[in-house]
Amino acid sequence: MSTFGKNLSEAVFKIRGKTGTAVKLKIQRKDLEPKEYSIMRGKIVAPSVEYKDLGDDIGYIKINRFGETTTKDFTTEVIKMTTQMKRLKGVVIDVRGNPGGYLDAANYISSEFIEDGPVVFQEMADGAVKSFEVSRTGLLTKIPVAVLIDKGSASASEIVA
Repeated sequence: MSTFGKNLSEAVFKIRGKTGTAVKLKIQRKDLEPKEYSIMRGKIVAPSVEYKDLGDDIGYIKINRFGETTTKDFTTEVIKMTTQMKRLKGVVIDVRGNPGGYLDAANYISSEFIEDGPVVFQEMADGAVKSFEVSRTGLLTKIPVAVLIDKGSASASEIVA
């Protein structure tokens, strides 16, 4: 079956299958003949948070999702960044393409940059409003932050942004 004209999600849905089974893909590259590849399916584990040193004392943190391990992963990467980058001048947080996830993780990560007060307000169906306050003292409350977003940033990503 062809994935031509399909978006990434649709193509991935057609390729997915049971771990340990093979899938054959015919790849057509521009100006080349199609070539067939047999690929063994496996479990792909992508970290929820990744840190990079961009140089010039600027740190970069990519948050891929807000899931079960995100707060732990975020803390690990921030500690790694602040330990390795002694003269940290700024941080870029990248939530592009991140569809969101756990509200608690968004509150935790936002608390890294806000000293006190509310992070977000949640309005219930009955009109009641719940305030989610800063949950801890973060290491990066005094450092300039830039946040990268795109049309794929939603939910918890928007809260952090």
